[in-house]
Amino acid sequence: MHLFENKSENQLNFCRDDECSGEKDRDTLATINILPDEILLKIIGYFHPIDLIHCLSWVCRRWNNLANDPSLFTELRVLVTEQSLASGAVRRLFDRAAHHLRKLCIDCAVSLPSAAVEDLFTVCMPNVSHLDISSFNGNSSLPLFVRHKCRIVAQARQMLSECRDAAHGGLEAVLTIFYQFSFYGLITSPFKSTLTELYLGWYINNQDFRYIGELHNLKIFSLLLCLHTRDEEFIHLKKLSNLEELYISCGGEDCDLTPDGIIALFDLPYEMPERSFPYKLRSLALTDLHMCHKEVLEVIVRK
Repeated sequence: MHLFENKSENQLNFCRDDECSGEKDRDTLATINILPDEILLKIIGYFHPIDLIHCLSWVCRRWNNLANDPSLFTELRVLVTEQSLASGAVRRLFDRAAHHLRKLCIDCAVSLPSAAVEDLFTVCMPNVSHLDISSFNGNSSLPLFVRHKCRIVAQARQMLSECRDAAHGGLEAVLTIFYQFSFYGLITSPFKSTLTELYLGWYINNQDFRYIGELHNLKIFSLLLCLHTRDEEFIHLKKLSNLEELYISCGGEDCDLTPDGIIALFDLPYEMPERSFPYKLRSLALTDLHMCHKEVLEVIVRK
Protein backbone atom coordinates (compact mmCIF):
# COMPACT_ATOMS: atom_id res chain seq x y z
CA MET A 1 0.00 0.00 0.00
CA HIS A 2 1.37 3.41 -1.00
CA LEU A 3 0.30 6.99 -0.45
CA PHE A 4 1.10 9.43 -3.28
CA GLU A 5 0.70 13.16 -3.72
CA ASN A 6 -1.25 14.00 -6.88
CA LYS A 7 0.19 17.45 -7.64
CA SER A 8 -2.19 18.13 -10.51
CA GLU A 9 -5.24 17.70 -8.25
CA ASN A 10 -3.55 18.85 -5.03
CA GLN A 11 -4.73 15.83 -3.05
CA LEU A 12 -3.52 12.59 -1.47
CA ASN A 13 -4.50 9.26 -2.99
CA PHE A 14 -3.98 5.60 -2.12
CA CYS A 15 -2.85 2.91 -4.55
CA ARG A 16 -1.72 -0.71 -4.44
CA ASP A 17 1.86 -1.63 -5.31
CA ASP A 18 0.88 -2.95 -8.75
CA GLU A 19 -1.01 0.27 -9.56
CA CYS A 20 1.66 2.78 -8.61
CA SER A 21 4.37 2.19 -11.20
CA GLY A 22 2.92 4.77 -13.58
CA GLU A 23 2.80 7.43 -10.89
CA LYS A 24 6.48 7.33 -9.93
CA ASP A 25 7.66 9.55 -12.76
CA ARG A 26 5.32 12.44 -12.03
CA ASP A 27 4.37 12.13 -8.36
CA THR A 28 6.22 11.67 -5.10
CA LEU A 29 5.53 8.27 -3.58
CA ALA A 30 5.72 7.42 0.08
CA THR A 31 5.19 3.97 1.53
CA ILE A 32 2.44 4.54 4.04
CA ASN A 33 3.86 2.11 6.57
CA ILE A 34 6.92 4.31 7.14
CA LEU A 35 4.70 7.14 8.38
CA PRO A 36 4.62 7.53 12.18
CA ASP A 37 1.43 6.75 14.08
CA GLU A 38 0.76 10.45 14.71
CA ILE A 39 0.59 11.18 10.97
CA LEU A 40 -1.49 8.10 10.22
CA LEU A 41 -3.96 9.06 12.94
CA LYS A 42 -4.38 12.46 11.31
CA ILE A 43 -5.14 10.79 7.98
CA ILE A 44 -7.42 8.14 9.46
CA GLY A 45 -9.34 10.85 11.31
CA TYR A 46 -10.89 11.96 8.00
CA PHE A 47 -12.49 8.57 7.37
CA HIS A 48 -16.09 7.75 8.19
CA PRO A 49 -16.43 5.50 11.30
CA ILE A 50 -17.98 2.73 9.19
CA ASP A 51 -14.92 2.75 6.92
CA LEU A 52 -12.67 2.66 9.95
CA ILE A 53 -14.28 -0.49 11.30
CA HIS A 54 -15.11 -2.39 8.11
CA CYS A 55 -12.19 -1.36 5.87
CA LEU A 56 -9.09 0.11 7.48
CA SER A 57 -9.16 -2.14 10.53
CA TRP A 58 -8.77 -5.20 8.26
CA VAL A 59 -5.55 -4.05 6.55
CA CYS A 60 -3.14 -5.13 9.27
CA ARG A 61 -2.77 -5.27 13.03
CA ARG A 62 -1.17 -1.82 13.19
CA TRP A 63 -4.00 -0.25 11.20
CA ASN A 64 -6.55 -2.07 13.32
CA ASN A 65 -5.04 -0.55 16.46
CA LEU A 66 -5.02 2.92 14.91
CA ALA A 67 -8.57 2.63 13.57
CA ASN A 68 -9.73 1.81 17.10
CA ASP A 69 -7.75 4.58 18.78
CA PRO A 70 -9.98 6.32 21.37
CA SER A 71 -8.97 9.78 20.14
CA LEU A 72 -10.97 9.19 16.93
CA PHE A 73 -14.24 8.74 18.78
CA THR A 74 -15.22 12.31 19.67
CA GLU A 75 -18.80 12.05 18.35
CA LEU A 76 -20.76 8.85 18.88
CA ARG A 77 -24.27 7.55 18.40
CA VAL A 78 -24.48 4.38 20.47
CA LEU A 79 -27.24 1.79 20.10
CA VAL A 80 -27.91 0.20 23.48
CA THR A 81 -29.56 -3.23 23.20
CA GLU A 82 -29.87 -6.25 25.46
CA GLN A 83 -27.15 -7.94 23.39
CA SER A 84 -24.66 -5.05 23.54
CA LEU A 85 -25.22 -4.70 27.29
CA ALA A 86 -24.82 -8.43 27.94
CA SER A 87 -21.57 -8.59 25.96
CA GLY A 88 -20.21 -5.51 27.72
CA ALA A 89 -19.43 -3.85 24.38
CA VAL A 90 -21.07 -0.52 25.24
CA ARG A 91 -19.40 -0.29 28.63
CA ARG A 92 -15.98 -1.08 27.14
CA LEU A 93 -16.51 1.58 24.47
CA PHE A 94 -17.47 4.18 27.09
CA ASP A 95 -14.46 3.29 29.25
CA ARG A 96 -12.06 3.64 26.30
CA ALA A 97 -13.49 6.81 24.78
CA ALA A 98 -14.60 8.57 27.98
CA HIS A 99 -11.96 11.32 27.92
CA HIS A 100 -12.28 12.00 24.18
CA LEU A 101 -16.07 12.08 23.75
CA ARG A 102 -17.58 15.49 23.06
CA LYS A 103 -20.96 14.64 21.52
CA LEU A 104 -22.87 11.55 22.61
CA CYS A 105 -26.24 10.25 21.45
CA ILE A 106 -27.59 7.19 23.28
CA ASP A 107 -30.28 5.32 21.33
CA CYS A 108 -31.74 3.05 24.00
CA ALA A 109 -33.74 0.00 22.88
CA VAL A 110 -33.82 -1.55 26.36
CA SER A 111 -36.83 -1.59 28.67
CA LEU A 112 -36.32 0.76 31.59
CA PRO A 113 -35.52 0.81 34.45
CA SER A 114 -32.39 -1.26 33.84
CA ALA A 115 -29.45 -1.70 36.20
CA ALA A 116 -27.16 -2.34 33.23
CA VAL A 117 -28.15 0.94 31.57
CA GLU A 118 -27.77 2.79 34.86
CA ASP A 119 -24.26 1.40 35.20
CA LEU A 120 -23.29 3.13 31.94
CA PHE A 121 -23.92 6.50 33.58
CA THR A 122 -21.26 5.93 36.22
CA VAL A 123 -18.54 6.46 33.60
CA CYS A 124 -17.02 9.94 33.91
CA MET A 125 -16.99 11.81 30.57
CA PRO A 126 -15.53 15.22 31.45
CA ASN A 127 -15.42 16.67 27.92
CA VAL A 128 -18.95 15.88 26.75
CA SER A 129 -20.69 19.08 25.63
CA HIS A 130 -23.75 17.56 23.92
CA LEU A 131 -25.75 14.67 25.40
CA ASP A 132 -28.82 13.41 23.52
CA ILE A 133 -31.05 11.04 25.54
CA SER A 134 -34.24 11.80 23.63
CA SER A 135 -34.81 8.06 23.03
CA PHE A 136 -35.36 7.49 26.75
CA ASN A 137 -39.05 7.07 27.54
CA GLY A 138 -41.12 7.28 30.67
CA ASN A 139 -40.69 8.22 34.33
CA SER A 140 -38.09 5.55 34.97
CA SER A 141 -35.45 6.85 32.58
CA LEU A 142 -35.43 10.59 33.21
CA PRO A 143 -34.51 10.50 36.93
CA LEU A 144 -31.61 8.30 35.88
CA PHE A 145 -30.07 11.18 33.94
CA VAL A 146 -30.89 13.78 36.58
CA ARG A 147 -29.40 11.68 39.36
CA HIS A 148 -26.13 10.91 37.58
CA LYS A 149 -25.55 13.96 35.41
CA CYS A 150 -23.07 15.45 37.90
CA ARG A 151 -20.75 12.53 37.25
CA ILE A 152 -21.21 12.34 33.51
CA VAL A 153 -20.66 15.67 31.86
CA ALA A 154 -19.12 19.06 32.27
CA GLN A 155 -21.85 20.49 30.07
CA ALA A 156 -25.21 18.88 29.30
CA ARG A 157 -27.81 19.62 26.69
CA GLN A 158 -31.10 18.19 27.92
CA MET A 159 -33.29 17.29 24.99
CA LEU A 160 -36.31 16.43 27.13
CA SER A 161 -38.78 18.24 24.91
CA GLU A 162 -38.04 15.77 22.12
CA CYS A 163 -38.93 12.64 24.08
CA ARG A 164 -40.91 10.15 22.06
CA ASP A 165 -44.62 9.60 22.59
CA ALA A 166 -45.00 12.98 24.29
CA ALA A 167 -48.72 12.84 23.57
CA HIS A 168 -48.94 9.55 25.47
CA GLY A 169 -47.35 10.46 28.77
CA GLY A 170 -43.87 11.70 27.86
CA LEU A 171 -44.73 15.32 28.69
CA GLU A 172 -46.40 14.28 31.93
CA ALA A 173 -43.28 12.35 32.87
CA VAL A 174 -41.12 15.45 32.37
CA LEU A 175 -43.48 17.46 34.55
CA THR A 176 -43.22 14.89 37.33
CA ILE A 177 -39.44 14.85 37.25
CA PHE A 178 -38.89 18.58 37.40
CA TYR A 179 -41.60 19.19 39.96
CA GLN A 180 -39.82 16.84 42.38
CA PHE A 181 -36.24 17.72 41.47
CA SER A 182 -34.34 20.38 43.42
CA PHE A 183 -31.54 22.39 41.83
CA TYR A 184 -29.80 22.85 45.16
CA GLY A 185 -27.16 20.34 44.05
CA LEU A 186 -25.98 22.78 41.39
CA ILE A 187 -24.14 24.77 44.05
CA THR A 188 -21.72 21.93 44.79
CA SER A 189 -21.81 20.13 41.42
CA PRO A 190 -18.49 19.60 39.59
CA PHE A 191 -19.82 21.26 36.43
CA LYS A 192 -21.00 24.45 38.12
CA SER A 193 -18.15 26.50 36.63
CA THR A 194 -18.19 24.86 33.18
CA LEU A 195 -21.87 24.51 32.32
CA THR A 196 -22.64 26.81 29.36
CA GLU A 197 -26.05 25.61 28.15
CA LEU A 198 -29.13 24.64 30.16
CA TYR A 199 -32.42 23.56 28.58
CA LEU A 200 -35.36 22.76 30.87
CA GLY A 201 -38.30 20.95 29.30
CA TRP A 202 -40.96 22.09 31.78
CA TYR A 203 -41.33 24.51 34.71
CA ILE A 204 -39.25 24.64 37.89
CA ASN A 205 -39.86 25.61 41.48
CA ASN A 206 -39.46 29.36 41.93
CA GLN A 207 -36.77 29.05 44.61
CA ASP A 208 -34.59 27.23 42.07
CA PHE A 209 -33.92 30.48 40.20
CA ARG A 210 -31.38 31.38 42.89
CA TYR A 211 -29.41 28.19 42.17
CA ILE A 212 -29.50 28.75 38.41
CA GLY A 213 -28.15 32.23 39.10
CA GLU A 214 -24.99 30.58 40.46
CA LEU A 215 -24.12 29.18 37.01
CA HIS A 216 -21.99 32.20 36.16
CA ASN A 217 -20.63 30.82 32.86
CA LEU A 218 -24.05 29.99 31.46
CA LYS A 219 -24.40 31.29 27.88
CA ILE A 220 -27.77 29.78 26.91
CA PHE A 221 -30.76 29.30 29.21
CA SER A 222 -34.08 27.96 27.99
CA LEU A 223 -37.12 27.40 30.21
CA LEU A 224 -40.25 25.95 28.64
CA LEU A 225 -42.64 27.45 31.19
CA CYS A 226 -42.44 30.04 33.95
CA LEU A 227 -45.36 29.75 36.41
CA HIS A 228 -46.25 32.14 39.27
CA THR A 229 -42.69 33.47 39.40
CA ARG A 230 -42.25 36.65 41.42
CA ASP A 231 -39.84 39.53 40.83
CA GLU A 232 -37.61 38.67 43.80
CA GLU A 233 -37.02 35.18 42.36
CA PHE A 234 -36.61 36.22 38.72
CA ILE A 235 -33.96 38.82 39.61
CA HIS A 236 -31.46 36.03 40.42
CA LEU A 237 -30.87 35.75 36.66
CA LYS A 238 -29.17 39.15 36.98
CA LYS A 239 -26.00 37.31 38.06
CA LEU A 240 -25.71 35.54 34.70
CA SER A 241 -23.34 38.12 33.21
CA ASN A 242 -22.17 35.77 30.42
CA LEU A 243 -25.67 34.90 29.22
CA GLU A 244 -26.00 35.40 25.45
CA GLU A 245 -29.34 33.70 24.76
CA LEU A 246 -32.45 33.67 26.96
CA TYR A 247 -35.68 31.86 26.05
CA ILE A 248 -38.56 31.76 28.53
CA SER A 249 -42.28 31.21 28.13
CA CYS A 250 -43.72 33.41 30.85
CA GLY A 251 -47.05 31.64 31.38
CA GLY A 252 -49.47 34.40 30.41
CA GLU A 253 -52.05 34.99 33.13
CA ASP A 254 -50.22 32.54 35.42
CA CYS A 255 -47.15 34.81 35.55
CA ASP A 256 -46.70 37.02 38.64
CA LEU A 257 -43.89 39.15 37.21
CA THR A 258 -44.44 42.91 37.19
CA PRO A 259 -43.16 45.54 34.74
CA ASP A 260 -40.88 46.88 37.48
CA GLY A 261 -39.41 43.40 37.96
CA ILE A 262 -38.67 43.01 34.24
CA ILE A 263 -37.11 46.49 34.12
CA ALA A 264 -34.91 45.69 37.15
CA LEU A 265 -33.65 42.55 35.42
CA PHE A 266 -32.72 44.33 32.18
CA ASP A 267 -31.42 47.59 33.67
CA LEU A 268 -27.61 47.69 33.61
CA PRO A 269 -25.70 49.41 36.44
CA TYR A 270 -23.44 52.34 35.59
CA GLU A 271 -20.45 50.81 37.38
CA MET A 272 -18.98 47.62 35.89
CA PRO A 273 -21.99 46.73 33.73
CA GLU A 274 -20.03 43.81 32.28
CA ARG A 275 -20.61 41.93 35.53
CA SER A 276 -24.37 41.90 35.14
CA PHE A 277 -27.05 40.54 32.84
CA PRO A 278 -27.89 41.54 30.06
CA TYR A 279 -24.45 42.91 29.11
CA LYS A 280 -23.69 40.08 26.61
CA LEU A 281 -27.26 39.23 25.61
CA ARG A 282 -27.76 38.93 21.85
CA SER A 283 -30.88 36.74 21.54
CA LEU A 284 -34.05 37.07 23.61
CA ALA A 285 -37.49 35.45 23.56
CA LEU A 286 -39.94 36.18 26.38
CA THR A 287 -43.15 34.67 25.04
CA ASP A 288 -46.65 34.92 26.52
CA LEU A 289 -45.58 37.93 28.60
CA HIS A 290 -48.81 39.82 29.28
CA MET A 291 -47.26 42.66 31.31
CA CYS A 292 -44.94 43.73 28.48
CA HIS A 293 -45.60 47.49 28.62
CA LYS A 294 -43.99 50.24 26.56
CA GLU A 295 -41.59 51.12 29.39
CA VAL A 296 -40.40 47.51 29.56
CA LEU A 297 -39.66 47.41 25.84
CA GLU A 298 -37.79 50.71 25.99
CA VAL A 299 -35.47 49.42 28.73
CA ILE A 300 -34.82 46.14 26.88
CA VAL A 301 -34.03 47.95 23.62
CA ARG A 302 -31.85 50.56 25.31
CA LYS A 303 -29.86 48.15 27.48
